[in-house]
Amino acid sequence: MTVNKFLLSFTFFLIVSFCETAQQADNQILWVNNTRLTWDDFKGNYDTVVYNRQFAANTHWSLRYKYKISPQTGLNIDVFAYFIPNASWVKDESKKKDALLRHEQLHFDLTELFARKLRKFLSDKTFTLANCKEELRGYFAIFLDELKATQHTYDDETNHGLKKDEQASWEASIPAQIKALADFSATNISPKLER
Repeated sequence: MTVNKFLLSFTFFLIVSFCETAQQADNQILWVNNTRLTWDDFKGNYDTVVYNRQFAANTHWSLRYKYKISPQTGLNIDVFAYFIPNASWVKDESKKKDALLRHEQLHFDLTELFARKLRKFLSDKTFTLANCKEELRGYFAIFLDELKATQHTYDDETNHGLKKDEQASWEASIPAQIKALADFSATNISPKLER
């Protein structure tokens, strides 16, 4: 392969990679600075839903992490709370009530709360170079399981937002807990790493 063909292939690869990355970014909303959802963010098609069809709306959230180890910066971990528009839906126009949107918003807020809890927890840990990957995977699984259980508890206690007093209690509690973890609002943390 000549140098020109190689450069052309490499450039094409970069363009395709950039397009795929940009497209993925369009299909998720990162929780930043108290991100507020609107009904326009719910782009999923209710008619294709095969689960939870009895509900008026559904918020698809995602808690994710990535990490990098380098000799210059040590261990860097990013923890993200995402809303996934194409998998989130509202049943029909008549269901687009403010109270329902506040209920769905809190599912997203809960995800950010657990992202901050995980960042705080990981910040206090010392990782080993040999076991970093396994340790991170194990801690993440614990927090993800707890987040899933809390999401279910939230729906159960509020009856999916229909119990107004319980909903109001959650709406007061979760933002206060998020605010209390303001020191962990940045997605990136750098815990200690032993070599």
